Amino acid sequence: MKRKDASARFHRRLIPSAEAIRRWSKSSGPACEASQFMPDLNGTAGSDWNKSVAKVFAESFVQYGQFNCKKRTKIAAAFRSHLRGLINKYKESLSEPSPQDLLAEKERHNRYQRKLGLYERRLQTCGWYDQLRRHATMLRKLGPGGMSSDEPDGDSADQYVIIQQPWRSHSVARWLRVMDQMYARLKNPPGQPPSRGAPVRRRVTSDRNDGKSPAVRGLPINIYEAEWYAKLSEFEKQEIGATTEAYDLSHDNVLLQ
Repeated sequence: MKRKDASARFHRRLIPSAEAIRRWSKSSGPACEASQFMPDLNGTAGSDWNKSVAKVFAESFVQYGQFNCKKRTKIAAAFRSHLRGLINKYKESLSEPSPQDLLAEKERHNRYQRKLGLYERRLQTCGWYDQLRRHATMLRKLGPGGMSSDEPDGDSADQYVIIQQPWRSHSVARWLRVMDQMYARLKNPPGQPPSRGAPVRRRVTSDRNDGKSPAVRGLPINIYEAEWYAKLSEFEKQEIGATTEAYDLSHDNVLLQ
């Protein structure tokens, strides 16, 4: 659908009109071409049009030649399953927001701002320490979307509960935690009064998962949680586009002392 990520808007020009669907018949050939991919987001995943679109996708997927799965019926079924989610998202985007929707959007915005602040703080920390500088490029690839979100802890005014990214490896969390420790060490050196500016926010771990944030695409394979990745279909793995070379998540021993 040529969207930059899962939260981007749908391109209306890539959604077939009701008139185009009415004029089309199975005997006239495929509903669309791979180069002009047009699933019907106003219909159902099981409509004749979308079944034809799924066949076009399956054929293109096999012709691409980058994945082991060659069974067109299996690929088409996986695509239709993915399409159901796209249809729901599209229809949600058309509805008028309720007060609850507006509140939820405000909460999503606030959560993103915290993730953005966390990302920028870690990137800044990589610039402060020579031993962390080599990790700045990977941190940029993760971006704000690769940071775990958090929510205020009702039991403590200055404490936030971490909501884990289920797609992200636990090794990444440990790798990022060292950056947070180095930031805190520089901002609040032991035995000295706190520096000016906003205090370092306390984040505590939890077993809560963020199941709504999409995985960042195109990262090294070891950045993704192995069990999560193994459960993906061939189509979903193509969407993720993980690179096969692992990234070195180790830190200099000087930072660990």
